[in-house]
Amino acid sequence: APEPKATIALSAKLVDGSGHLKAARIFEQSAPIAGLTVPAAAVAFGQAFGALAQGIVTWTASAQ
Repeated sequence: APEPKATIALSAKLVDGSGHLKAARIFEQSAPIAGLTVPAAAVAFGQAFGALAQGIVTWTASAQ
């Protein structure tokens, strides 16, 4: 059986002041879930979101 994991996917767009699209990207991040409990799932989603947010910030800074 596959190992349980938390996966988050998010689409981000950068637009300029006049509303024109400058860049777009889909981000996806996963983290393993240590056990099939709500607290373990919450930890895994927190880890996945933290990594995803870091990727978005890095991408945003490099795209400008």
